[in-house]
Amino acid sequence: MTRTLHRRTLLTLSAASAAVAATACRTGSGGGSASDDTAAVEPPAHVPFDGVTPDLPGDESGVINGYFSFPDPPVVRDGFPLPQTDTFTALLQGDPPSIPPSSNPVYAHFREQAGNDLQDTSIISTEYRDKFQVTVAGGELPDFVQITGVAQLPQLLEKEFTDLTEVLAGDNITQYPALASFTDANWDVARVNGRIWGIPQPRPPAGRVMLARGDLLAEHGLESNLELRDGKDFVDLLDTLTDRKDNVFAMGGDPTGWLLRAVREMMGAPNGWAREGDQFVNEISAEQSVLALEEAAKIVQAGYMHPNAFSDPGQNHNWFRAGVTPLLIQGFAMWSNYARSNPEFDTGVIALPRWDGGGAASSYLGQAGFGDFIGIKKQASDERLHEALRIVDYIASPFGTQQYLDIAYGLEGQTFSFEDGEPTFLPDKASEALIGWPYVGAGSQNVLYVPGRQDLVERQHAYLSEAIPNGTVNASTGLYSETAQGRGATWGARRSDLERSILLGEKPVTEWEGFAESWRKDVGDAIAAELQEAAASQG
Repeated sequence: MTRTLHRRTLLTLSAASAAVAATACRTGSGGGSASDDTAAVEPPAHVPFDGVTPDLPGDESGVINGYFSFPDPPVVRDGFPLPQTDTFTALLQGDPPSIPPSSNPVYAHFREQAGNDLQDTSIISTEYRDKFQVTVAGGELPDFVQITGVAQLPQLLEKEFTDLTEVLAGDNITQYPALASFTDANWDVARVNGRIWGIPQPRPPAGRVMLARGDLLAEHGLESNLELRDGKDFVDLLDTLTDRKDNVFAMGGDPTGWLLRAVREMMGAPNGWAREGDQFVNEISAEQSVLALEEAAKIVQAGYMHPNAFSDPGQNHNWFRAGVTPLLIQGFAMWSNYARSNPEFDTGVIALPRWDGGGAASSYLGQAGFGDFIGIKKQASDERLHEALRIVDYIASPFGTQQYLDIAYGLEGQTFSFEDGEPTFLPDKASEALIGWPYVGAGSQNVLYVPGRQDLVERQHAYLSEAIPNGTVNASTGLYSETAQGRGATWGARRSDLERSILLGEKPVTEWEGFAESWRKDVGDAIAAELQEAAASQG
């Protein structure tokens, strides 16, 4: 049965929404290039949503708001459904929905509220880059495009997409009040050489965490939020959780991308690129990376990783769910996802220690959003761009609103219901909710909220409050290097191949020094110089 909404409040997210057309929006065709001086351009104003008071407030460092319950009834944003506009199209990542949009009530409701017969093509993540490049080469771009890293990206953005730097500058953004709730760190995701070229999907910059099946650790007398003192404790944990006779292994996932990265983090290696004065230095040349290779190779060769970790790393979630691997290194958002989908796991996070002891390792921080932002193709007029941004603002509706439920959960009675006042997906119905479109600024990954789990929300908030202020950033974030996207890209596969061979014991770790020197001479020094130039141009 559908719950009747008693509109105790019909409110907008900001008083400025009454002046929707007060500020003219300049289209991408009107000016702005990746080389423009942005020193005098204000960043978008940050106006937090005040319609719902968080139980645990976030802060400007990237710690996000925590909520113990969903408002009853939800706050209803004024102005919806939006006025009808001509169809917008999109190219987005995502598996095709289990029910086609043409016959899916969730999509029908979404389009009604957006005032637009939105049409999208969703491509699975492993095939998206190829589809993106083919679409760009074909010259027929949709209105919304998920931008991924490719060669000559600044030139592509200037030619085909809308520069939003001035469009959203300062108080201009307040006519899109959901977008105004984004922080400047969120907007950094969509900045290329100082200009804002699209819409981010906000997330906390927490990087990756080591998830633990608390129910399985309990069988060994361990807690899901176990504190480790050093690298030896880490290896001892892997040994304790591995039982090869029963086909149980401590961890799965690609050892080069997950385990080795975690060990580098514990060793204190740079998070990709670091700055030493004005100079950029890469983890490839760091001594800690050699030490990490040595220790990670011992772990792999001791048999603590799933035997198919190299050949079939994509099974890591299935292994975790099946109890074959009690540990799983993933992005922070998966902590909440597993807590909601499998509460019986008692999923916790084990903070990685410094390898030689002395407290928790400095976490590798990611960007404050999903890595691929959404570009808006140059529109025919300012009004057409405004229509596109109003739809984005709908998708970005904050936690606590009815519109947030539309995007995050779908349609009440169709994909979710309220249980004890909290929105809960109906059995096997989550796959019928929106696919792809949440990447266009939606906030479900930018809030701490697990129905009925105040204790977990408190733990997550405490984790972020410790990890983010003390984390390690990648100094290249927001800077573009043509060499990195061009010739440098070919070195990625060579690096992974060598790391794999060293981890498996097929090659000695001494080969890393020669690889690092060749990389530096061929592309590393050039990338560092380009990053230094890009940083200097931003002041």
